[in-house]
Amino acid sequence: MIEQNFCRNFPVRGESGHRRARRTTAGGQGSRGAGGRELHLIGLTLAAFMPMQIYMNPLITNEVPAATMISLSLYLGLRWLRRERVGWFRFALLGVSLSLALLTKYTALLVLITTTVTYLLRWIRDGRGFAGVILMLLIVTLSAGWLYARNLVIFGDPLVGNWDEQSTFHYEQNPGYRTLSFYLKFGSALYSKQIEGLRWISFWDGEYGSMWGENHFFVARMEDKRGMSLMRWTLFFALMPTIAMVAGVLRFAGRAFFSNDLSALALILLTFLSITSAVNFSMEIPFFSTVKAFFLLSLLGPFVLLACEGFDMMMARSGHMRWMIHAVTATIAVMAYMTYYLR
Repeated sequence: MIEQNFCRNFPVRGESGHRRARRTTAGGQGSRGAGGRELHLIGLTLAAFMPMQIYMNPLITNEVPAATMISLSLYLGLRWLRRERVGWFRFALLGVSLSLALLTKYTALLVLITTTVTYLLRWIRDGRGFAGVILMLLIVTLSAGWLYARNLVIFGDPLVGNWDEQSTFHYEQNPGYRTLSFYLKFGSALYSKQIEGLRWISFWDGEYGSMWGENHFFVARMEDKRGMSLMRWTLFFALMPTIAMVAGVLRFAGRAFFSNDLSALALILLTFLSITSAVNFSMEIPFFSTVKAFFLLSLLGPFVLLACEGFDMMMARSGHMRWMIHAVTATIAVMAYMTYYLR
């Protein structure tokens, strides 16, 4: 439902793409951009059938509740950011949502930083909302600050994890190491039959493989030949929405830095901080288990929005791309359904 609200309320520029195409084509002929409802349907389909969120749902983990609360906080922050005036109650509610997210997982610090920076920039630009930001931060400090203060007092680190020695939690994994090429190459996920080994090949292959497939095999089984075949084909077809996400990043970045769009800036900032954090974590702990796309599960909403922006750009340039995008999206959904629900 949160992803549905993202798609409904965030300004995907489908109609502007249509008008732009008509202006730049003689006689109004040529490519047409996608309409808003069409992009919403595509986005909701991707969000519902992205393998990463399907195989995570039955697991006992804090990843899903953390992603839910982070997504809710981002949604509320973006929705109210566009209002001319944000009242005390809304800032208080945003503070409560952020507090619950921070009590669930440290990753919520990134959405707290993003929300605070964005609303402070709004205050600098429009001169409104500074007191509300202070109220939000005060609620966060009083509601969630105790956990981080406790960690600092007991472990000497407010962000202590079970991989840290001072946590007294001990587990063994095969040792590993990272090289520059591990972070600079990508492509094996598109053709390799060894899906489980993608996280050893490169960071991006490992992330891609666990986002559009399941190379950790929590739910899927390697002995399921039909499921493995469907998963490999899903990884191949998922290249199109992934390229669309990259294109969406470029469009949002342009809107953020050249049009002073604070909503676009918030999405770009949160995406950048989250991915940078994942890269840094994989460097700090060079084990196979640290290359997991579901560490970025809280970016499901932003990923879908970025893909929709990229798809809009593709459709505006070629009318044939519209049907190809619909076909690829439907194919991914059907294969994901067959992999996890028709076993």
